[in-house]
Amino acid sequence: MTCRLHTAAVRLERKFVIHKRLGEIRVIPLHEADKPHKYAYVAGCRNVAWLVGKIHEIDHEKKIIKITRSADESKLIPIHLERGDRIPDDFKVADNVKLICHVYSGIKGDDDDDVKAGRYARLVAKLIDRPTLLDMRTTGDFSQLDLSGNDGAFDSFELPETFTPVSNTIELAGFVDGAPMLVRDQDHERDRLIFMLRQADSPQLLIPVEIAGKHAPSYRKVVTVGMAVFVTGIVMSAKRPDNGESVAAIRSNHVRKAVPSKDFQFETLPDWVKSIRIRWANHVQQERARAAAMEAARQAQATALSLSA
Repeated sequence: MTCRLHTAAVRLERKFVIHKRLGEIRVIPLHEADKPHKYAYVAGCRNVAWLVGKIHEIDHEKKIIKITRSADESKLIPIHLERGDRIPDDFKVADNVKLICHVYSGIKGDDDDDVKAGRYARLVAKLIDRPTLLDMRTTGDFSQLDLSGNDGAFDSFELPETFTPVSNTIELAGFVDGAPMLVRDQDHERDRLIFMLRQADSPQLLIPVEIAGKHAPSYRKVVTVGMAVFVTGIVMSAKRPDNGESVAAIRSNHVRKAVPSKDFQFETLPDWVKSIRIRWANHVQQERARAAAMEAARQAQATALSLSA
């Protein structure tokens, strides 16, 4: 019994050391991975991604892990580490990995306009671990193996696995900043609505969110600037148009009004939210005044033409 307890303690300590290597306080301790109220917020706004995939590439110098979630290995999702953090040594290419991440803007100020129009996100790892059985489900069991006398039929350590729905989930809360943009497609199933979700008065926390499919046009009518919203969805792989580099994108399948007591950690509305609403109100009033002036000019022109006739 003592030996078993010692072995369990060593395993737990080893896991803790793996994650402690990544950094200091800003990295989630393994024993708190099931306590999202302690790590799932950035700047007081809900911000977390749970993601499972197969490691395609590890770049220790750039502190990037690229994972894939499909048979198409060109569809990569890059995961970044912060300065001072490092990738655990026992994770190798082709290993399955579970990550808890925070989501930031993937756009830089000096990017070209066509890159900015792509609306990319940047994922920063807060925990790196092995997937659980709830993250990856086996597609069979050992009772289905070959019983015809094949000596190697039962020798494998693993069964075929597939990702479960919970293995790719994001939750974001914030305020809509800027008018949503609808991108139409000939096949309306591929329509996209893109809006910017702001979580702080910082360009790094202006996060692009994409709603795809037949519901995209309907959301355009109800997603209004300055509104507090809560977004659930998934992380997708995308490509930069300038260099073809793999980037992350956030696709939502559900947007609702935020519940302040649950989705935010601040009790009073930040000044930057008020600035969004004031800026939008001024914009709308200016557009209305411009439209009224154009209509008045049109009517004056029509009157002048009728008098000259």
